[in-house]
Amino acid sequence: MVTFPLDLFLPGSDHTSLKARKGEFCDGLTRWWSSFTPGAAGASIGRALGVTSKHRSAELPDAPPIADTVPGYESTSWVLIMGPAKIPAAVAGRLHQETVRALAFPDVKERLARMGSDIVGSSPDEARKFIRAELEKWAKTVKAAGIKSGQ
Repeated sequence: MVTFPLDLFLPGSDHTSLKARKGEFCDGLTRWWSSFTPGAAGASIGRALGVTSKHRSAELPDAPPIADTVPGYESTSWVLIMGPAKIPAAVAGRLHQETVRALAFPDVKERLARMGSDIVGSSPDEARKFIRAELEKWAKTVKAAGIKSGQ
């Protein structure tokens, strides 16, 4: 079970397969689906009621951010490219430069956008600040929910 600031009860799923979860949703066995993607909305599988990012999605322009209703709400997934702690600065700089360059290719941007991704390509310092903020945010959430290791 997950409880959010709205006192909304969402039963947890024991499915490890996104395909199984999608099947339940399409068959009407469940009324919500937390892995809703722009492709699913476009395929008339369901209707996106909101997005969990702070800002409206270009791929789902009719779905408002949940933060419009629940101030401060944000729950997104993210991907970072990281190296060992003692990676030489020149190597880290080159990896960053080439990653940002690759993310700027039109076909890469388009494909990631179709998947509902927002490309950031931040600096290593910005990424460190982001990770710290995420750790603080989710530590508060875990504590407030009373979640313990092994649950």
